[in-house]
Formats: sequence, structure tokens, C-alpha cells
Amino acid sequence: MTALEPGDDGFGFQDRRKFRTNLTSQANDHFNFGAIRWITGDNTKYAPMEVKDYATSNGFFEMQLQLANDVDVNDEFIAYAGCDRLKTTCDVKFSNLDNFGGFEFIPGPDRLAEKVPDFIQG
Repeated sequence: MTALEPGDDGFGFQDRRKFRTNLTSQANDHFNFGAIRWITGDNTKYAPMEVKDYATSNGFFEMQLQLANDVDVNDEFIAYAGCDRLKTTCDVKFSNLDNFGGFEFIPGPDRLAEKVPDFIQG
């Protein structure tokens, strides 16, 4: 559980997808692909939201989608660590290699959505 606090530039709120927290103890990208569940404030009635990016240096979170309501100073949430579905992440980050259920050599939908390089398009 982490309470929001003002950032260096006023309150640190740039839009409903980005906010700054006092959480700087985890590694960069630790919460990427994870989720945030709000426990106080106007966003508590909504399902957990997926984290797009987390930066340790300033406790900055960016969400995949815009939150329904503004985030206020002292809103509290629970942040869940993210999984990029790689075998190494399952082993190193979560020590859970026995339960790895991925297909490490098959490209996922994210690979299919990538832009085709210009030299291939012809």
C-alpha cells in the first residue's frame, strides 16, 4: 500500500494515466504489466488497472489506460508486480520456474502487432 505525494513539479499529476508516488524501492519496470488496485479515493469502485511503465528514480507510474477519475494526493493503492511472460522473469523475479506456463519460443500477439520494417514492405 502506497500513498501518493506531491512530486517535484507541483502535484506531479500530468493526466489520468500518469502520477508520482513515494514508492521508489523496487527495480525499474518492476510493476510493468502488473496492476494497481485503488483502496482509497474516487477510483476504488473500478477494477484493477494495468501498469504500462514504472520508474524507480521518481516513483512515476504510467497506466495502460486512463483512470476514470483524477488521482488525489494521499489516495492509496496496492501495486502488483508485473510479468512479461518470459521464462527468465518467472525464474529470477518470482522464483516460480516450476509453474512457468509460457511458450518461450513462440511469438505472442505483441510480436504480430509490430510494424513491418520498410525494407520488407517493398
